Amino acid sequence: MNTHNLHEFIKRYEENINLIYGDVHDELFKWQAMKVWRDEWFKPDTAFASFADRFNAARKEFSLFIDNSRMHPSTGVIKLWEKEPETVERLFYEVLFADAHGDVSKVQKNMDQFLEEYEDLRCKYFPSNWSFKQDRHSASVFLAMNDPDFNYVYKSSEAQTMAKYVDFGLSIGSGSSFSLPNYYRLCDEIVEVLKEHDSLLKTHFSRLTSEHYNDQSLHLLAFDLMYCCRTYNFYHGVSIPSVSKDTRKKASAESSLGAGNQ
Repeated sequence: MNTHNLHEFIKRYEENINLIYGDVHDELFKWQAMKVWRDEWFKPDTAFASFADRFNAARKEFSLFIDNSRMHPSTGVIKLWEKEPETVERLFYEVLFADAHGDVSKVQKNMDQFLEEYEDLRCKYFPSNWSFKQDRHSASVFLAMNDPDFNYVYKSSEAQTMAKYVDFGLSIGSGSSFSLPNYYRLCDEIVEVLKEHDSLLKTHFSRLTSEHYNDQSLHLLAFDLMYCCRTYNFYHGVSIPSVSKDTRKKASAESSLGAGNQ
């Protein structure tokens, strides 16, 4: 992994922190969304009359985290719950949020099952409404909200671009070749390098208020680094490392061995 480039991207993130955390862009909304989700989602059963009430309260500060002008997956959850409440609740509580016992491969299996069964449900009731569709990004947001110390938010373009510029070496893949364990490994390595940047961390945590989730794991910061590098073009002027095929083959073999031991 090319940590030289990674250190440079972290440096650029810190240098632009007033821009990305300022009122215009307010990327800190992600930490606020996580705080609200966890405050509401984990309230006692008596706090809400229904799953829909709990979910609506928990997603209140999601903003553009998973929804945008074109896609509305969190709204779709409520619409589908109105059709089959028991199925939607089971998909969240018993499938997506099922205890994976620290096994990232199991998390991916749960995620894939959730997406497949949720899509069947969407096609059953809203076949022409693609805006209600869930994807790996939206599912990863829910997972990160549920257990931020273990899970990471995932977004394909952001992950693939960062992996390329830091020469991650392992394939994150896509579609049927997607590897959540490899993505989490990339994020874990980013977190370890982030820990070396004391001034950034000091500034970052000083910007968090009581309205933000205090993510000591740095998992959300790792994702935000990837997101901001692509959104604000912190990659400008940085060369993509070139590595020999033998090196990539060795890294791929080590990844396969590691996956077999999980």
